[in-house]
Amino acid sequence: MEEKTKRGRGQANLTYSTLSRSQEKKKKKCKSSLLVDFIKDYRKAHPGVGKETIKPELDRYCEKIKITSVSLSTIGRVLKDLKEKGLILDSSKKLSFYAKSGKFFLRKKKRKKKKRRKGYRPEKGGDLVQMDSITIFLDGIKRYIITSYDLKTGFAFAYAYSSLSSSNATDFIKKLRRVFLSYQKSPN
Repeated sequence: MEEKTKRGRGQANLTYSTLSRSQEKKKKKCKSSLLVDFIKDYRKAHPGVGKETIKPELDRYCEKIKITSVSLSTIGRVLKDLKEKGLILDSSKKLSFYAKSGKFFLRKKKRKKKKRRKGYRPEKGGDLVQMDSITIFLDGIKRYIITSYDLKTGFAFAYAYSSLSSSNATDFIKKLRRVFLSYQKSPN
């Protein structure tokens, strides 16, 4: 085994090997086309079933034709390969059927656009305030802390409540206004 020594700053001599650390015996792909065909046909007949459901049926099939069965992880790898090649349908993807053309299409997920402030820049304090709530467990008691932060002035305010309700949120906003107005009036 070939070894080299390396000395780092403030460290003792370190010894490391230049040999590869990859697995000596790599996992082989399932070569039996009979098994792959069985998995493909079973999945087409029963769409969406997982490797755990396929395994007992595959074991019976292997016993019937007198070949050795494969493990659960091998079935999973075969399913993954078949999905990547497009030979079986991925159950997580949605299909739409268009009656006019008689064709199936994969539905794409519509992403909801998050509300952002984009180019908006607050001109004075109080124009843009961020609010959030934090849940804290302390000695078996749950407390909710509602926080706010003014982006222009950097003013932050927080208040703790025993429950997170709309009445407590309104109370927080009233207290925030009162404190923020006194903060703006005071010389900074």
